Amino acid sequence: MLLESLACGTPMVSFKIGGVGDLVRPGVTGYLAQPEDAEDFSHGILELLEDDNLRESMGKKEGRLF
Repeated sequence: MLLESLACGTPMVSFKIGGVGDLVRPGVTGYLAQPEDAEDFSHGILELLEDDNLRESMGKKEGRLF
């Protein structure tokens, strides 16, 4: 699902588990929360929901994995 999100230009919020850190670049293509930290995860969601400019900026960087 993360690759589909990148292809659509949708910023991602996910936990930093497994290979997710290879796909999500914090502050560039999304937000990485600490594993099993629901408060950090919800912070990432709210940050992107409330900041239109940040969300739009991250969405324009789709496909930039490296």
